[in-house]
Parts: sequence; C-alpha cells; structure tokens
Amino acid sequence: MKALKPNNQGLSKILIITLLGFIVLVIAGVAFIALQPKPVSPKNVTLTMWGIWDETTDVADIINSYHDAHPYITINYVKKRYEEFANALVTGWATDTGPDIYALPNTWLRDYSTDFITPVPATTKIAFYENKKILFKSETKISYVARNSLTANDIKRDYIDVVYKDIILNGKIYGLPLGVNTLVMFYNKDLLNRAHLAQPPATWNDFVNAVGKITITNDRDEIIRAGAALGTYDNIPNASDLVTLLMLQNGAPMTTGGEVTFDQPTGSEQNYYPAEQALRFYTDFASPEKSVYTWNDNVTTDAFDLFAQGNLGFLFGYRYQQSEITSRGLGADAFGLAPMPQINPDNEVNYADYWVYTVARKSKYANESWAFLQYAADAKRSQPYDNKTKQTSVLRSVISEQIEDPDMGMFAQQALTAQSWYRGKKPQKAEEYFGDMIKSVVARTSDIKQAIILAAQKIQQIY
Repeated sequence: MKALKPNNQGLSKILIITLLGFIVLVIAGVAFIALQPKPVSPKNVTLTMWGIWDETTDVADIINSYHDAHPYITINYVKKRYEEFANALVTGWATDTGPDIYALPNTWLRDYSTDFITPVPATTKIAFYENKKILFKSETKISYVARNSLTANDIKRDYIDVVYKDIILNGKIYGLPLGVNTLVMFYNKDLLNRAHLAQPPATWNDFVNAVGKITITNDRDEIIRAGAALGTYDNIPNASDLVTLLMLQNGAPMTTGGEVTFDQPTGSEQNYYPAEQALRFYTDFASPEKSVYTWNDNVTTDAFDLFAQGNLGFLFGYRYQQSEITSRGLGADAFGLAPMPQINPDNEVNYADYWVYTVARKSKYANESWAFLQYAADAKRSQPYDNKTKQTSVLRSVISEQIEDPDMGMFAQQALTAQSWYRGKKPQKAEEYFGDMIKSVVARTSDIKQAIILAAQKIQQIY
C-alpha cells in the first residue's frame, strides 16, 4: 500500500479561505462601527452653587464624582458670608448672576418657596458617558437616562421626621438636606468630678441639682464659677434654640395651622401654659433670688472661653462647635458631650438645626441642578460629607448604623426625636423677638406672660 501524501494545494485553499473570512469579518466590523450613529454630545452646562458653612473641600468629592460621570456638567461652588447671604441672593437673581443651587436654613425654606425655589420635578434626564472598546477602536457611548425623582412618600419613609415636616410643601419637595445637627450638652469632666457627679444629668431635675453643686458666687451675687450658661440672651450661645427646646419639651404648641400659638394653654382644663413654665425655668438661672442662680448679664467672658478655662460646668451647643472649645486650649479628653436633658425621658424631644440645598426659580438648569442634588443626597455621598462636617445623617438607613457607633450613637438617637418650627417669613426677626422676650423678663421690664404674648403677636405679624 502506498503512503498518503499531504495535499499542499488543499491546505493552501483552506488557509486562503480562512484568511479571507477573517478579513471579511474585520471589514464588516469596521463598517459596522463606521455606520453607527455618532453620539450626540450634550451642550455644556455650568452650575453655580452657593453655600454658607460648607468649605469647598466639604463638597469637592461629591462635585468631582458627579462631573466624572457627567463631564458636560461643571459645578462651581462659592462660599458666602452668612451676614451678606440673603441680600446677595436677591441681588444676584436681579442681575442674573445668582446661583442655580443654594443653601438655606430649614426655617427659611417656606418663606423662599413661593418666589425663589423650583421644586423637585417628577423626573430628571441626564446624559451618561461610558467608554467602550469595540474591536480595535475605543468609543465613548453617550446615553440619556430619565429617572424618577424622589417623592414626598420617599422622604416620609426614608428621612427623619423633622425633614419631612420642613421640606414638603403642598406635596412637593423644596429642598434636600445632606445632614442635621441637634443641640447637645458639653460638660467639664473635672468640675463634675469635684462636685461628686459620676454622670452628666439626664433630666432637667438632675441638671438643677448638678448646677447647684458646681456654682460659686460671692456675697455680691457675682459669679465666681458658673454651673451653666443659661438664663440670659446676649452672652449665651444658641439661647433662642434653648428656650425653643424647653417649650417643645414642655408641650407648647408653637404653631397651629397658620397661627402662632406658643402663648396658648394646653390640657383638658386649658389652664396650663407650657411656654410660660419653660421661660420661667430658663430665666431663673439668671435670677439671684433663685436657688439655681448661676449666670447674669454681667458675665462678659465668652462662654466658650469660660468653659475652656474651667470656670463653667455646662455649655449647650452643636457637635461642630467642639472646635470652638478645643481651639481655646482645652484638650478633647477634658470635656465630654452628653444628650440634652429631658423633662420626660419617656417622651424625648430634641432640637434640630440644619440647612437644605435647593434650586433657584430663575435657574435655566433646574433639571441638571435637581439631578445633582438628588445624587448628592444619596447615602453613598452624604455619609462621607457628614463625617467631614460633623453632622448626623438625615437618612434612617444610615442612622441605624450610626446608632451602633460609639462616637455617633448619641447624635443619631437625638436626630430621630428632633423637632423644629417655622418662624414666619422673617425668621431672623423672629429670633430677635425671642431675644427681646428673654431680655425683658431678665430685666424685669415685663412679666413672663406679657413677654410671651408680645413675642407671639410680633411673630404672627411676619408669619
């Protein structure tokens, strides 16, 4: 039998056919790519964002990550001074130089909602960029995605209660917060030890006893060592917030519908005035005739300085104000933070202070602005922001984690029971009226009932 010989001609034909097939595939692929419609690049958009307390570094990560996903959108952040902010907004919009996105205190939102805010639209449509490699060619794919916006029900389900009450107006969302602050109690550890107080007080009754053990006065009623910064207005940080919290804890109806009602009685017999009891309790700390006397208008040393010097037992403020203390030389291990004392621990009430970001009515880019703010408010972005700015999350999903954190647990718990109240169309004036109310009682130019009624009447005029 003869041996089989390779058919070189047959092998050559197979190789040629294979090579031709490959060439045809490459040509077809290139032709397919060439014939594909070119991605339509969206028009470049530049958004201006104004804030007050946020540094550029606080929001840089959120802004940069958004720009990476949407390169056609540039966001320029500008930090403004609080004192000039309101006028700068009005002037900016009048001259078409105002911001697209801007921050507001939660108590200002209702006032701005009618003329200066575009609420969240039902949907937003944004272009997404994606780099893809097809065969030997890199291609940027641009796709336009329409997404449903947050709804009032989403806010009610996912956010703490105070946020829902503040940002939802007529069923629409007018702003989104990235974090929240609540009043807390700073205490000097050494002074508590010397007074044989093993723990900071959890109730106001315990607080009264603690203040008495720390306070030292001379025979001229001069304060040598203060138990707490309470009782007056001008020389106490956050005095208006403190009095408001006492009223809320005591059950005062701050407003009812469109009426200012914190001067009204409560209870079935309508003979109990909770705001009067709250204001009396507060101003007693500045009354030499009272056993809780610990402060007066003659204290000219800044309360933070006094605390850092070891001459003040308790100081009320917000978590971010820790730096006000440490910057004065008091080591972080020399003082502690504790929850706000309560009237009734079984019915806890705390006070919320926070800012929201919103979108200007005059913005030409409301769609892009709200798309960005909803991106920023997501837990993945807002949680690192909160860590930087010493705030607590407003999202229940994050709070459930923060409660287990030894450093954040107290603040997270307080956020769940925090309240605020709408102070009318001129909240800065309402603050002034609260100050007048406190000062008139301390100076004894008005009794407590008259002072509260007058404050309520004045705030009603700007409501």
